[in-house]
Amino acid sequence: RYTLCPAGWARWSFRLMEAVSSGSIPVLLSDYYVRPFAPWVPWDRFSLRLPESAVSRIDPILRGLPPRRAASLSESVGSSEPGLDYRSMARWIIEALTTRVTRPVG
Repeated sequence: RYTLCPAGWARWSFRLMEAVSSGSIPVLLSDYYVRPFAPWVPWDRFSLRLPESAVSRIDPILRGLPPRRAASLSESVGSSEPGLDYRSMARWIIEALTTRVTRPVG
């Protein structure tokens, strides 16, 4: 039901994409995790974010998650609404880059 997604070498990890594409709830375990495509992807609807200091309490945290919240996360990660899988990555990247080029930051 859950996939731990600690940060990798970068500020996000391929584990996140693997969790989503398998229909598992991603548990982002990092103090500096950057959720890719955040302006377009509603991460809070289908993932959990925990600080690194919570690593020793992951089991009780996940077991203590209210059943309604866990069910909601599961339903959302399995829905097509997030539109985040390996096949749609090119579309997300193109949209993000197009937005960046047409509306530069700063």
